[in-house]
Amino acid sequence: MTEFESGWKAVLADSRWRPAAPYLHMNELRSESRKSPFSVANGWNGIRRKRLISDVVEYLETLDKARSRVFVCGVDVDAVKKREASGIKVASPVRFCTHFCPHYVMAWFAREYPGIVSEAHFYFDRSEPFFYDFHALRKTMESNLFEFSGNREAWQLVKSITETNMIGAPALQVADLLAWGTVRQTLAPPTAFLKEIAVIVKRVIPSSWSRWDDSNLHEATVPQ
Repeated sequence: MTEFESGWKAVLADSRWRPAAPYLHMNELRSESRKSPFSVANGWNGIRRKRLISDVVEYLETLDKARSRVFVCGVDVDAVKKREASGIKVASPVRFCTHFCPHYVMAWFAREYPGIVSEAHFYFDRSEPFFYDFHALRKTMESNLFEFSGNREAWQLVKSITETNMIGAPALQVADLLAWGTVRQTLAPPTAFLKEIAVIVKRVIPSSWSRWDDSNLHEATVPQ
């Protein structure tokens, strides 16, 4: 277990001011179902749920800033549909993310740690559509013998693509927090629960965020 994983699990297990959390999954944290580990029957309420998020954010703030970075890619689904309705062929929102995020990550590694990175490993939660699209895109990019921009070489760094259960994968739990918070920041009303959580995480960890919408979709070249 890595230092990050052991630290994350220790924070979740801290029951001094709230019940211990077995893992972090935002939809379950907000669920009213008695089956949720964060149910009222298990001792949770709004204050204690916020305390859990506060605890994990404080932990993220302690990470080595030189070795930690989050990457977020957002796509305006309505903007994609609008362009498609006008007869313009556009890659799916899933393909936008599977195409751009790996390049952001690998470009950061190449810039910050030149000559050190020789392989990359990607992990996805079970049943994520991104997992299957990432597999398909990898085959497309690796087989393009006429690609001279460096994309093919970047994809050849990808040595494994693994589907796993986020319950036992702290890094996927952080990704879930960011994804949930990013959507909430865009769509939720101003008074919504944890409306600004994505902004807060962005402040405590170095981050790269991109958003594709009406203003820049026309600039994107994405394999379809």
